[in-house]
Amino acid sequence: MAAETPQQARDAARAIAVRYEVLPHVLDPERALAPGAPLVGGEGNRQGEPDTHERGDVAAGFAEADVVLEKTFRTEYELHNPMELHGCVARWDGGRLVLWESLQGVYITQTVISRVLGLRSPASA
Repeated sequence: MAAETPQQARDAARAIAVRYEVLPHVLDPERALAPGAPLVGGEGNRQGEPDTHERGDVAAGFAEADVVLEKTFRTEYELHNPMELHGCVARWDGGRLVLWESLQGVYITQTVISRVLGLRSPASA
């Protein structure tokens, strides 16, 4: 217990003095990967290798193109942080398994659960 009364808790909170040390930092992802950038981890700022996705012969496509325009695009990363707990309730209804779950990935959830339980997925029906 931190305090016996709300007044003690308030007084204790007011007595706390915080000092911040501003550490070297980089806000741009390209500069964060450059040599000499302040390190976040012990060995570097890149966590693994980036995923690349290519379809077809990219080099041949560039070679055959009348114009090649190179541009960098960035999108913000959005992390879903729900306030509710994730959970799932299941009930057999005759030969069907009925699920109520709090995840947003409905089809991937159906696919994974049907695969784990050895059932035919409604998505593949």
